[in-house]
Formats: sequence, structure tokens, C-alpha cells
Amino acid sequence: MIQADKSNERKSLRQLEPKLRAIREVLAKHVGSCEAYLDLGCGDGSLTEYVAKIVGAKDVCCVDLDPQGLRKASLRGFRTFQLDLNSATLPFEDSSFDLVTAMDVIEHLLNPDNVLKEAYRCLRKGGSLAHSSKHGLMVQSGAPTSWRTYSRHRLVQGNTI
Repeated sequence: MIQADKSNERKSLRQLEPKLRAIREVLAKHVGSCEAYLDLGCGDGSLTEYVAKIVGAKDVCCVDLDPQGLRKASLRGFRTFQLDLNSATLPFEDSSFDLVTAMDVIEHLLNPDNVLKEAYRCLRKGGSLAHSSKHGLMVQSGAPTSWRTYSRHRLVQGNTI
């Protein structure tokens, strides 16, 4: 069973290769390395693991509603928290993370303002927030007004400059 899960995971990551390449390039350009990383809407933690390796994060926390996904994420060595991002106050101190991501999750929330407010609360000064949707990828580094938007078209074309 575990072997089948790993095989499905590799197939899934291969299908995501254009998006993964774009995430890698954007994070390298805007984030660099970080110590503490929080992934909101982590699923099984496979994308979390990918991002954590890129940025060299030592302390990785995952939040999701799905207990099965969180179980898999915890097997990867991540601290996991089962929470509803629509309404939860994240169980972290202010300014706890260098990087917060929400990949393909915000568009599924009824109250996205809550998760964005909480993400900013947990973000260290000078930290980065990256979130994606089917429309593209957005990264904020440093000042809350310094958003860099990468449209889906630009990402597919490999244009992350």
C-alpha cells in the first residue's frame, strides 16, 4: 500500500512539473532560504516537502482539515494541525514564520479574509507569503504592499521574471 501511494505521488508530481518549476523559480527569486515555514492547506504534505527543500526550512508546520492528509504529512516529519481555515485562529505566536504558503486553497474558502489575516499575523517582519490558484501565483516579500503576481499564462510560458 505504501509503495502504491509513493508511485501515485510521483505520478502526481510529474503532472504538476510546470507548476513546480514555476514555484521553484519564484521562491528562489523572492524568498531564498528560511528557517520556519507554514503551509496552509497542506493536503498530504507532498508539495510542502517540495517547498521545504527549496527554501531549506528546518521547522515545518502544516495545517489542513483532512485528517488522512495530515497523517501522511506527519509521516514526512512535519508538525500538523487539523483546523478549519475559514474560522480558526492559528495556534502559533505572532511573527513565527519566515514563509507562509497557501497553494490552491484560498479559492476554496468561504472566508478567505480569515486565513490571510492569520497568515500575516504569523509572518515575521520581512517574511514572505505565497499563494496560488488556478489563475496563477502571488508572492509578497517584505512590505505588505509589495505583491508580485504571476499569471497562469506567464507561468505556463516559463516567464517568472
